[in-house]
Amino acid sequence: MQSLFFRISFAYFRRHWLQTCLLILGVALGVAVVIAIDLANTGAERAFAISARTLSGKATHRLLGGKAGIPEAFYFKLRREFPLLVAAPIVSGEARLAEKPFKNIRILGVDPFAEAPFRTWLNRPSGTDFSVWGPLLTGEAAVLISKQWAQTLATGPLRLKVAEKEWKLTIAGILNPQNQWEQEGLRQVVLCDPGLAQQILGLQGFLSEIDLILKPEEIAMLQKSLPPTLRLEQAGSRQMSMQAMTRAFRLNLSALSLLALLVGMFLIYNTISFSVLQRRPLLATLRCLGVTRSEVLGLVLSETLFLTLIGLFLGLGLGIFLGQVALALVLRTIQDLYFTLEVSAFSLSVWSLFKGLFAGIFAASAASLLPAWEASQTHPVGVMKRSALEERVESVIPLLFGAGCVCLVAGLVLMGWPGQGLFLSFSGFFAVVVGSALWVPGLMRPLMLGFSLVLGPFSLMARMAARNLLRALSRTAVSVAALMVAVAVVVSVNMMIGSFRSTLVDWLGRTLSADIFISSGPGSSGLPRALLAELRRFPGVVGVESARHHNLNEASYGAIQIVSLSHDIARDRPYVWLEGPQTTLWQRMEAGGVLVSQPFAYHHQLRSEPGQTLRLHTEQGLRSFPVLGIFHDFSAGRDTLLMADTLYRQFWQDSQLDSLAVFAREPAQLEPLREELEKQLVAYPGLRIQSNRTLREGALEIFDRTFAITGALRLLAVVVAFMGIFSTLLSLQLERTREFGLLRALGLSRWQLSGLILLESGLMGLAAGLLALPLGTGLSWALIYVINLRSFGWLLNFVPEARYYVQALGIALSASLLAGLWPAWKISHLAPAEALKYE
Repeated sequence: MQSLFFRISFAYFRRHWLQTCLLILGVALGVAVVIAIDLANTGAERAFAISARTLSGKATHRLLGGKAGIPEAFYFKLRREFPLLVAAPIVSGEARLAEKPFKNIRILGVDPFAEAPFRTWLNRPSGTDFSVWGPLLTGEAAVLISKQWAQTLATGPLRLKVAEKEWKLTIAGILNPQNQWEQEGLRQVVLCDPGLAQQILGLQGFLSEIDLILKPEEIAMLQKSLPPTLRLEQAGSRQMSMQAMTRAFRLNLSALSLLALLVGMFLIYNTISFSVLQRRPLLATLRCLGVTRSEVLGLVLSETLFLTLIGLFLGLGLGIFLGQVALALVLRTIQDLYFTLEVSAFSLSVWSLFKGLFAGIFAASAASLLPAWEASQTHPVGVMKRSALEERVESVIPLLFGAGCVCLVAGLVLMGWPGQGLFLSFSGFFAVVVGSALWVPGLMRPLMLGFSLVLGPFSLMARMAARNLLRALSRTAVSVAALMVAVAVVVSVNMMIGSFRSTLVDWLGRTLSADIFISSGPGSSGLPRALLAELRRFPGVVGVESARHHNLNEASYGAIQIVSLSHDIARDRPYVWLEGPQTTLWQRMEAGGVLVSQPFAYHHQLRSEPGQTLRLHTEQGLRSFPVLGIFHDFSAGRDTLLMADTLYRQFWQDSQLDSLAVFAREPAQLEPLREELEKQLVAYPGLRIQSNRTLREGALEIFDRTFAITGALRLLAVVVAFMGIFSTLLSLQLERTREFGLLRALGLSRWQLSGLILLESGLMGLAAGLLALPLGTGLSWALIYVINLRSFGWLLNFVPEARYYVQALGIALSASLLAGLWPAWKISHLAPAEALKYE
């Protein structure tokens, strides 16, 4: 019996190879997208782990200082007071390759005599040649690099740039760790003596941190002896803060990839439904011959599983390829928005592949269950009545409409559920999508009747096309639903991105009111305050304000960024809430108050009311700062606090600056002033001098790059929906071959028949586009006011522009008409006599 079933299935799918290939391709694309995004997210997490594991080693805690670091003298004092303490000094920072200025390099200065308990790769004979330690400690500008990196470099000195100053370093030895994680982590690391690292990074007399391996009883003892300027934290806390900052971004990508798989489920359902419909006579015959309903059910499900496995196999290969592309995009976005993070080799995650396989099998099984059940219920007596299936579909439309209402209500409840969790929000989002799709069969009739009334007086073919789509509602509704979901996703994401961009442009215009901005280059410790005084005397300059950025990792708040300002340059900074009049705000900030960003307030549930305070670890110990207001902020990365510069320097002994805002006397003559500043400030190497316009354009360029990966995911969803329309039209073509032959015999020309097919295709696309407009608008609202708010704490302006709706209709019509070209051409070239043959 099993061999008979196999021959039946094989014969059918061989005859209908194109629909079979579409099903396999739909599964492959859906699974590939899920695997690719998961591999990219896993790769990013792996990069976090590699960086932390390689550089932190076995340290349990770290000592951190202020902005400048830890005074070197404190380390020697620590060794004298606690001779048994396991501690190692670290000097670390970033540099760039001189020949590849966009390539980040980590400089790691370590004491080889203190490193033995921490980083084992420095102590194994296979890891490091001990003979190199002599030249490393005594040689001039001597460094160690990994074997893997050395193989890619040309001969000669290693040339690095820090703050535009070039360093020529001698490669004194090679690191050759055997562990794969260590090989990856050391691929872009320059190992050197702490003294050399201090010179390169401009940290003379200071350490970046002190690594510690502490026993429980040593923690309290050490904390008691620490000065207020230093703090002790667990070694893994920084990594967890970094991962938390990017978790929402990665989760959003995963959710968008699942939407592509959801659209693929419609394609699977359509193809399996058509295969059941085409073989209804055969299935009825099998039932008459004694085949049970469960065996018919098993036949259809096993067919689906077999084709799904082929799709999964293709999806694995495609997903691995796309995963490498997606990983590069994800890491670039993390570097643009958060911090430097690199991984040099793509690594396969078995768990990611398993999740993709499971998602594909689950989606295919769920999509094929209803057609398989319908096949098992085939009654031999009514099998020749094609109308029986359509009557059944008509009878369940009220049930589908009711189920859609339940899903929509459930989705709205889940998205409105109190809290900051994203799982419920995304569950509600998907429930709204599914509920809307369940409404499509019920909405098709009024839509087609409307099309018929509007177009009927001008074209008989239009009336026929609308009526034909209603007669085949069991399949056309599914394809329209698939295309509707895909186009709605495009509308919602485009509208969200457009609203975000509009909000960002408005925010940049309000906050970047200066004419020219000067900042220190990468790797620089900052700008001297002498530059501030010099600029204020510069001809053509009427004012200069400064800013300093200080990153903290607080146990209570996670990773935060303090921005100290000499004065707020924002022309009209938008506030969510402000205590007291804005006219006296700056005086109150100089007196000790701070402003917090909206993401900070949202993540830490600060209320918009007086009496809120923040307790921060400063160089003078733990201090409380009253919150004076909450401001809108769309800068990615850490939650932000604004503080007056005088207050900042009171608690942090830091005289350096990060950026300067210059106000010109003649704003219309900015370029000559900028060029003159570049000429006159050559004594300060590494300065970046940018006009207001250039800075805004750079911010918007990063914004556009951020959403590049979402554009690819939206395109894939539309491609899968396109295949669904194509599959439906091919199915209708095969089913109605006799009807088309009869129309040709009655005098319909080839062009008229092609036009009929294209009209049907176009009406399906138009219906999907019209239904996608309200759904896309609703999903966009949810993305802005629920998903984005809970992910990042941003509250964007909702800007529904007409062009997004025009784009949606254009995409839906283009996809459907393109899908109809081949079926229209093929059916128009079918000979009437051949089409009218019954057997």
